[in-house]
Amino acid sequence: MDLLRKLCFICLFCADFATVINGSYTHYRLPTAIKPKHYDLKIITQLESPENAIFNGEVSIELDILEDTKNITLHAKNLTINETQIDLKRLDGDFQWCLEGIEIVPEHDYYIILLCEALLGGGKYELHLNFASTLNENIQGYFVTTYEDESTNETKWMAATDFQPTYARMAFPCWDEPNYKATFTIWLGHSKSLNALSNMPLDKETPLEGLDNYVWSKFQESVVMSTYLVAFSINDFVSLKSGDNASETEFRIWCRKDKSASCEYAAEVSPKILKYLEEKLKLPNPLKIIDQIAVPNYPNEGMENWGLVVYSESYVYIDSESIEKQFLREYLVNLIAHELVHQWFGNIVTMKWWTDTWLNEGFAKYFGFLAAKDFLADQNTDYNLFLHYLEIVHFDSKLQTHPVSLLVTNATELEQSFDAVSYIKGCVILRMVHIVLGHEAFFQALQSYLEKYQYRNVEQSDLFREFSKKSRDIVPNMETILYSWTLQPGYPLVKIWRNYEYGSVDISQQRFLTEPRQNSEDADKCWWIPLSYTSSSEYDFANNTIKSWLECDERTKNKPLRLYNVAESNDWIIFNIQLSGFYRVMYDPKNWQLITNTLLSDQYTKIHVFNRAQLVGDAIALACNGHQEYDIAFGILEYLSHEYEYPPWKSAWDELEKCSCESILKTIPKYRIYYNAFMRNILKPVFNHVSHSNTTDEGHERTFLRVLISNWAVNVDLEKKSQKDIESFQKWKSLPDPDILNPIQVYSRKRIYCQAIKFGNASEWNFLWQRLQYNSGNSGERKTILQSLNCTSNENLLKSYLDVIFGNESALENDEKQYAFIAIINNESGLRLAREFCMKHIEELHTKTDVNFLFDQMASKLYTMEDLNTHIQFIQNHRKYFENADDKINMIRENNLSKIQWIEDNLDKIISYLDKRLSRMGVEIANEVN
Repeated sequence: MDLLRKLCFICLFCADFATVINGSYTHYRLPTAIKPKHYDLKIITQLESPENAIFNGEVSIELDILEDTKNITLHAKNLTINETQIDLKRLDGDFQWCLEGIEIVPEHDYYIILLCEALLGGGKYELHLNFASTLNENIQGYFVTTYEDESTNETKWMAATDFQPTYARMAFPCWDEPNYKATFTIWLGHSKSLNALSNMPLDKETPLEGLDNYVWSKFQESVVMSTYLVAFSINDFVSLKSGDNASETEFRIWCRKDKSASCEYAAEVSPKILKYLEEKLKLPNPLKIIDQIAVPNYPNEGMENWGLVVYSESYVYIDSESIEKQFLREYLVNLIAHELVHQWFGNIVTMKWWTDTWLNEGFAKYFGFLAAKDFLADQNTDYNLFLHYLEIVHFDSKLQTHPVSLLVTNATELEQSFDAVSYIKGCVILRMVHIVLGHEAFFQALQSYLEKYQYRNVEQSDLFREFSKKSRDIVPNMETILYSWTLQPGYPLVKIWRNYEYGSVDISQQRFLTEPRQNSEDADKCWWIPLSYTSSSEYDFANNTIKSWLECDERTKNKPLRLYNVAESNDWIIFNIQLSGFYRVMYDPKNWQLITNTLLSDQYTKIHVFNRAQLVGDAIALACNGHQEYDIAFGILEYLSHEYEYPPWKSAWDELEKCSCESILKTIPKYRIYYNAFMRNILKPVFNHVSHSNTTDEGHERTFLRVLISNWAVNVDLEKKSQKDIESFQKWKSLPDPDILNPIQVYSRKRIYCQAIKFGNASEWNFLWQRLQYNSGNSGERKTILQSLNCTSNENLLKSYLDVIFGNESALENDEKQYAFIAIINNESGLRLAREFCMKHIEELHTKTDVNFLFDQMASKLYTMEDLNTHIQFIQNHRKYFENADDKINMIRENNLSKIQWIEDNLDKIISYLDKRLSRMGVEIANEVN
């Protein structure tokens, strides 16, 4: 019976076959008795009626039986399987099979075939299943998505797959775990007016019986791979081939017809990046063709499917006239490098289980940076790596973080395995190993690892053994060192305490937490920490060689390391050269002062820019969480008045924005007056510099600095009113088509919009709100507008803003509503108005948005017992609108009581510090305070 006729029976008979809904096998991992060897997969996709798009399929799976079993357990989700047509035969002998029943285990998506007779260990069998389903629009499994053809204004549909981590089971029955590698022969049935793509090159095309104008596209048998790497797509795209023969692999980039010109850069750079990786890793890519496809509405940046790499089209399409063209090109190079690195780390060598997701993502992230750095002539990859470092030091300092190697037993833990810890902390750890081993030994270890484990599955211990083999002359226990970084959450704070009389340095460690807690759980945590350092006698920031180790074993745990003759008594010491290790550093007060003196002098540029950024960030973070006085942080911040590099400013901004106590301090009028005055004096020289310097062909880091300083200037009222900014806004406002042409530079928009709203009236506010309605596709511009609308001091407009955000006709997405709400409560009057609004409209808001989020955000801004009690009492009285109201109340009370106590203990002292520093600057603000 042909496939089409077979599939007609699926819906007729599947409901009549007896099934057991609650299966007896409930472990989260598949049984190990059976190993799939090869899939012959046929799928027919019908897109003629996209709103009801369906696919039908059949799969024959060759099985190796590793031990006797009467059950065949595999994955299937949202698939209708025709149980009357299940077939099983033995390939190496006679076998009369009998189906006893079917069990379904929804919790783990198990489809269990119960047999009357056992399959014998050592035997080879073939399982045949027919199935059908509907293409979903959630961009998971096998999905359908739409786009508007800009040349014809026609709505078009295309189908593609996204199987990572556990969505292959939504497209066909399979053993959907990464350690079950197999080969695949894929047949795609589709309209002959459309393209079919899969992992491998097309083998042949034949007519599809029973469907007019349909064909079978059969693809060559694949290399051995995990199910999450299987991919296919049905589309009407066009392809661009690379004209460069840098790699022996042919590259094609598939794009919408109306966007093909915007794909040229991706086509140009891909083979060059692959060639670079082949040379570095000494293992050729095994595929003859790699297709890359730009998918509309794809929610991820990219997916490394073997031979069919998927990208979000928003990253691939680069308009040659775009003012951001160079930045977009550099980002795309990094992204393509990331996905192509996966062809080795993830595809050729794959982790056994999602516990070691970081072996895929950490390598892809790090090599993405290395490839981009070597490949790009005008590169800023060191800065990009630094920005990721800033992200992970915040993310990994929270109590809720997790180890790099995370035990995955359920969906929540699986989702966590794809967060910043796997990607960025994994990347930072690999960079640390690279520095410790040196370039040659690092790459020799990786080449050995790839050669030994190609087409196999691994655990992190397999990688660590290869590193250990190359490190015996450098460090004696590399495996132990690495386990200290991957098996426990968080990272260390290294404390440097000097004895200036005897010339010694005591070095100790503890876990760094944004909000420290007092318990024994953290006291036992320690890491093997590579120490690099220099002094003001050396200024050797080019050498990040490891000079010593802060050890972590039973003998040395909780004992400080003592070093001698590191520096003269009048010299400072700075540790962690160019952020070669993953840790924060705290110094004794005298060493901080010596460093501050240099930063305030014209010698500050002798300290590497990343270490200047580190000093700023660590000083603020340590003050914020109570490790040291704020005066040290303000002293370091003061030097920024002559800092013209982006990293130190970015570090300061991130720390001040993410410090929970700092966010509360800024809601206190008296503190805000002193803080704003202090920051205005620091910002002014740099603001003048970036505002008047030539912007033509400036590097990205200078553009980023311009944006950051401009935004900060708005926040602290550096310019009370800029007539030039007001005129720029009015010029835009007067244009006949302001949604088509915006003459305001992208990087100046937040400042100019805010100035116009702050000093304008309802006319300016309504104009900007209307622009939001027409900027549906530019998320960056929408965020700028949403944030700028809160700059008004007109309470009626702020009330209107709250009304339109949460009104019945609001066109804002939920994340945009949340973004706008956060902007409003950062406004002095906005917080009070938002609290009144939310309490008045709680019943209505409950049906429209996440009220838990709104009340959590408002709670984070409360700094008096009166406001805290009012907030808690409201939740208590309206508990039906809140999830786990008692837990929420306890959490808010616990978080805020400690912050309120901290403010009572520290506010006057901090203001005194600022007052003294402002006096030394010659700034008098007594009138503002009074």
